[in-house]
Amino acid sequence: MTDIALIFMPLSNQLDIFSMNYIFITLLVFLGSLSCAFTQASIDRGYFEKELNKEKGSQYIRKAIDFGKQALEINDTDNALYFLGKSFEKAKSTGQKEASAIVAYEVASIADQSSTTNNSVSNFVLDMLGEITRLINDTKTLAKTNEIASKYLSNKDKKISKKASIVVSATSAANVEYQKQVKELEDYQQSAKVEETVITQKAELTNLSSAVDKLKGIQDLLSTKMNVSQELLKNMSRENLEKEAMLEKKQRLIDSISFEATIDSIIMDSNSIEIKQKESELKLKESQRNLFLSFLGFILLISGFLYYRFSLAKSYNKQLEEKRAIIEKEKNRSDELLLNILPEEVANELKISGKVAAQHYATTTILFADFVNFSYISRKLSPQELVSDLDYCFRHFDEITGNHGVEKIKTIGDAYMCVAGVPVAMENHAEAAVHVAMGFINFLKDWNKERDKKNLLPFNIRLGLHSGPVCAGVVGTKKFVFDIWGDAVNIASRMESSAEPGKINISESTYDLVKHKFKCEPRGAILTKNMGELKMYYIQNY
Repeated sequence: MTDIALIFMPLSNQLDIFSMNYIFITLLVFLGSLSCAFTQASIDRGYFEKELNKEKGSQYIRKAIDFGKQALEINDTDNALYFLGKSFEKAKSTGQKEASAIVAYEVASIADQSSTTNNSVSNFVLDMLGEITRLINDTKTLAKTNEIASKYLSNKDKKISKKASIVVSATSAANVEYQKQVKELEDYQQSAKVEETVITQKAELTNLSSAVDKLKGIQDLLSTKMNVSQELLKNMSRENLEKEAMLEKKQRLIDSISFEATIDSIIMDSNSIEIKQKESELKLKESQRNLFLSFLGFILLISGFLYYRFSLAKSYNKQLEEKRAIIEKEKNRSDELLLNILPEEVANELKISGKVAAQHYATTTILFADFVNFSYISRKLSPQELVSDLDYCFRHFDEITGNHGVEKIKTIGDAYMCVAGVPVAMENHAEAAVHVAMGFINFLKDWNKERDKKNLLPFNIRLGLHSGPVCAGVVGTKKFVFDIWGDAVNIASRMESSAEPGKINISESTYDLVKHKFKCEPRGAILTKNMGELKMYYIQNY
């Protein structure tokens, strides 16, 4: 602040009070409007990082400081310290120590003016000042560092005040020496001003002395003439005396006129000096007015430029938010599509690692459902009606399986396959699978009643369940399908093919898990394809 005052002191002495007040009010309004404008903006580190990398040298430093200042205005401390730190490191990398000091002082000024400064920013500023004390030995620079660090001595945070005291102690000697130099400079300027005043007064005295000497010469000349006239009067006659008196009177009149002319000349010279002084004052005021207008024009130009940049930033942020919304919408849509194909756990694993590891599940229950006489029904219905009916039926099957936490695996033609206990383990997987099968039967009963009223063909179904271990996973790289494998799948399929229409046929392993919950009818051992004889049971009372 002291350097700025010394630089602008001559200008402030020249400007009148009205001009200074007007400039001060204009600056306050301008800075206030900028503060309000940039508080509303937001900052995106990726975008600003890309913009920053386009610059080199001093332009890189300047832009990094601007980005840090914008982040600090919106209380984004992390991004603020990130970009301000980049500006300081870039200044150090140039090899010019003074550049590092200039960046550190500007960052300190930004932090001092910000209303959102916190302990992180204060620590960052003091770290830079500490590094300046180690890099630079210049007295003026160290004195400036001392002045800035002194502001943090009264900080409530003891760590910050301690760090500030270390910097102040390291630069106190340089500060004393610099203040001494400033005092000597002020004394020299004061003495030079006094000497200039004395020289001016001497010049004025010299001019006045010259005028007085000229008057004295005229006075001496008149005295001499009067003495000569007195001598002549003694030797002249009365007539001569009268003539001589007449001549003397005329001569005195001439001398009086000459004296008055000399006085007028002196007055004119004095008036000429005053006129020149007035002209100088007018030129000074005109130059002050021109300087003020130039300064005001510069402020307006900078304001317009900054407002233009702010408008661009605001427009970019708006476009960025719109793109983010579109991306988020598309992401949600793709996630929904993926969840329609794969279980949530499997989909998340696929998104993270790009593949799904096969898993072994020791306790599961597989359900197969197949429509009876589907070939006959398909011949009686148009393709559109057939697909519509299947879609209506399978949608309700999906709802029923979801309500009981059972995972749908796939549909193959008119067959429907699901499993309980995959991919999330379930203690009551067999009971859940039986409830799903019962839900299928009850839904078809209600649906067939409605179809019968419309004279439409009924849909009957066979259901088979088996409990046992399976392997599950996703195979291939296109059209991902989550599937299960193992003997338990094949046995469940045999349970379905061995069931009567409208019946829920379960294996012995499933029976052992649900016999205490559901009433079952034993069917005995029944021969199955490639599996030999298997004990089977029907679920009753549903």
